[in-house]
Amino acid sequence: MDSLKKRRSAARINFTKTANLLKEELKKDASDKGILRVKLIRLQEYLNNLKDYDDKIIALLADSAADEDALSAEMEGCDKYRDEFHVLTGIMDEKLEKNTVRTGSISADDSVSSVTVKEKRYKLPKIEIKSFDGELINWLSFWAQFRKIHEDESLEECDKFHYLLQSMLPGTRARELVESYPLTSDNYQKAVSALKDRFGKKELLTEMYVRELLKLIMSNVQSHGKDRLSLSKLFDKIESHLRSLESMGIDQEKNAAWLYPMVESCLSTDILRAWQRSPQFNKDDKEKETQSRLSNLLEFLRKEVENEERVKLVRNTFGTPFVPREERGGGAKPKAGKGPVPTAAGLFTAKGHKCAFCGKAHESEECLIARSLSLQERVNKLKEGKCCLKCLSPGHFAKGCKAFIRCLLCGKSHPVILCPDLPAKKEPESQGQELVSVQSNLSKPSCMSEVVLMTLIVEISNGVSKRKVRCLLDSGSQRSYILKSTAEALNLKSTSSENIAHTLFGGATTDARCHRKYSVKLSPLGKGTLFEFNFLEQEVICGNMPRLPKEQILKELKRHKIWISDLGDGCPKIEMLLGSDVYGKVITGGVKQLKGGLTAVNTKLGWTICGEHTSSNNENRELSTMLMSSFFVQNLKASELWDRTDDTLVIAPKFEAKLESPTKRKILSLTQGIFDP
Repeated sequence: MDSLKKRRSAARINFTKTANLLKEELKKDASDKGILRVKLIRLQEYLNNLKDYDDKIIALLADSAADEDALSAEMEGCDKYRDEFHVLTGIMDEKLEKNTVRTGSISADDSVSSVTVKEKRYKLPKIEIKSFDGELINWLSFWAQFRKIHEDESLEECDKFHYLLQSMLPGTRARELVESYPLTSDNYQKAVSALKDRFGKKELLTEMYVRELLKLIMSNVQSHGKDRLSLSKLFDKIESHLRSLESMGIDQEKNAAWLYPMVESCLSTDILRAWQRSPQFNKDDKEKETQSRLSNLLEFLRKEVENEERVKLVRNTFGTPFVPREERGGGAKPKAGKGPVPTAAGLFTAKGHKCAFCGKAHESEECLIARSLSLQERVNKLKEGKCCLKCLSPGHFAKGCKAFIRCLLCGKSHPVILCPDLPAKKEPESQGQELVSVQSNLSKPSCMSEVVLMTLIVEISNGVSKRKVRCLLDSGSQRSYILKSTAEALNLKSTSSENIAHTLFGGATTDARCHRKYSVKLSPLGKGTLFEFNFLEQEVICGNMPRLPKEQILKELKRHKIWISDLGDGCPKIEMLLGSDVYGKVITGGVKQLKGGLTAVNTKLGWTICGEHTSSNNENRELSTMLMSSFFVQNLKASELWDRTDDTLVIAPKFEAKLESPTKRKILSLTQGIFDP
């Protein structure tokens, strides 16, 4: 290989010297044509020698398993000398043939005459070769363009290979097929043959175009009215497929017996009737011998297209819009009672929810971007989008809005996201409050004292010590939680952490906070069955949740042989919440309906009770302050507790510090005065 490179270096030096001499001669105003031709012939000889050396060196590199970078650099060096030769050839041809062109002998004594040709004053656009995408239907048009390069004898096969690779669309089957061959002169013909075998087979292309005709028939038969192709477009497609079949050797005259029914099936009923009434359909036998029925049909369609163009021209001249026959639905009006049968599906309208603040696919009241804005900025944002300040929907104003909206924080007629009492990230007032939620509409025990939630007493363990805790089953929460104080008391080790923003009942959303994740082992009371689940830490899970008294239900539970772990007096705090990620794993499916509206549910952690309790013993009922709209837990004094305003109950009188503390009797008298007529 080293000896070949030395010979090629000498040939390149001779090529460069000759090229420089040719450039100097071309710069002269009166160049000697003889010298130019001699220099060009010598330059061609040097280029041929270089080509032989280049092919041998590239073949040796390919056999020696050289990397692609070395092979590519070698080819680029070879292309530089070929490009310089083509540039000099073009400059020389332009200089020699600028004003005259040789026409040949025109007299008996073989005299040669020169004819003066005018110089072109315009520049033709460059013809770009259409890239082939590997689809059979595009093969003929591609090969018709590339065939000129393929049959050009002046181009080297290595250059043709480069042009072929550039003509393949990247990422297609055709490109992968060409790239599978190394870029050498010997592999060019192999790559072309592989392309022809894959995409240019006559039988395959013929079958493909016949199938395209069948597709045209099916699409035109199944479509109706405006979906049907116009006559001009249909005729153009039919002619295109027939010409492609003719280029494959399928002659129309010889194959009219099966082509004619296919073309006729593409036409609509009105066009078929017009065709059968036309003179071309009923020509005599002599004319049928010289012209097939298929040719007559194509001639009829051509005239119909021309007639429609004339009608369109006349209509547009007088300002009357032209509607094609297919879009008019065939001209016949549907009879009464024959229309489509109305169904309930026509009453359904799909409504896409888009946020009025950021435009994304979620409810406006759940927008985190809106939470970061001040109240005035939210109002301005809604006004810019021309949205209602009451229901947040676009297209109308709050004055004419008929939606019934009630704020869950202040009880006024506006959404929660526009409530002045809703804390935002920019407002310092929110720092004194702690948002607590459990990602569900049961974020707080939003129930009155008559409603019993599913609670259990279970044992949790860290592998060394155990602890009895009270837990709440909440299928509306996406995740499970454990009190931070409980996790610290058991010395649980955190496995990971997650940033979570809680969505509260009513649409309010908290800021994203980091929660540590713990792997906790728990088991029912008195049993050794252990379950291990993941829990996120939370400082406060919910408020007070009274137990169901034993005397009200104990007898019925004994009759059903049901033992409840969380039953009796007192109100222990909830230390764990089992969400939907755990709920389905502990539910067994056992259910017992009890008297008074309660339901006993069996779980792998024991029985639990839920439902509305219809007991009339109100005197022993604990006075609970858990209201339906409780979203915030504040550190309030006893005298400040009665300043709270809720959408269900408003306690107006304030108990001053000088007065005595509120008693149960005073509270009952206040509520009696509010609700009595």
